[in-house]
Amino acid sequence: MTMTNHYTPPETNGNAVPYKGKRYWVIEVNEEHPFEWVDSEVADFAVYDKLMGYVNATIIVKEDGRLWVQMATHCDSGFHATDLKEAARTAGRQDEYMSRKGWA
Repeated sequence: MTMTNHYTPPETNGNAVPYKGKRYWVIEVNEEHPFEWVDSEVADFAVYDKLMGYVNATIIVKEDGRLWVQMATHCDSGFHATDLKEAARTAGRQDEYMSRKGWA
């Protein structure tokens, strides 16, 4: 039996990828390198879901070094994280929860 990988990495077009999880990648965004709909005026990083093929959250680095993660849904939902791995994993769980509830 042949297994198919359904996790398709995005075209990063020169963007740095500081965190690569199995399903979620965190992609750096700056003035020269926006990613999909996320540019440097929106956030510092984008969380990309390789299974679904879209950005499911954005990350802003606060002055105190904490990360503010904002879900990319119509719901006003966000949370703080201490590192990029935590941000990506929690954004994934949050996205799945909101989808099950029909909120996303």
